[in-house]
Formats: sequence, structure tokens, C-alpha cells
Amino acid sequence: NAIQSIPAPRILQNIANMETEWVELEAAHGRVLARAVGLFPPCLALAREGEMLTAEQIMRLRRADNTFGLKENKVLVVK
Repeated sequence: NAIQSIPAPRILQNIANMETEWVELEAAHGRVLARAVGLFPPCLALAREGEMLTAEQIMRLRRADNTFGLKENKVLVVK
């Protein structure tokens, strides 16, 4: 059986021209992502750009051995 996940609500549709900043993963709770983050394998995005990062997603990213979209345990968010 495939695991289904309920995506976070997409709250920003066009973030290309917005100011961004890198923040520590734990400080990103409730912030809007400017870049998708997730786990690999299987390259599964937990949250996409324009979505708010949840506490559950932060916990899963923190526990994962392999992630994408993070840089030195920081995520890119909209200012």
C-alpha cells in the first residue's frame, strides 16, 4: 500500500519575487517555504515552496538521514 500524505495548504502562489532568508529548521515552524524540502530516497517532498512548515514536518526532517532543500540545517523561507 502506498502511503498517502495530506499536503499542507498552499498559501502563497507566486514567491519568485519575494525576499527570502535562511533560518534554522526549528525556527521555521509556521514560516512559508521559498524552496521545497523533503526526504530521499525516495525524493519525497514533505513541503513545497509556498507552504507553511509544520512541527511534524520539522520533526521528520530532523530525524532523517538524507534530506533535500536544507543547507546546513537551515531552510529558505519568505521574509
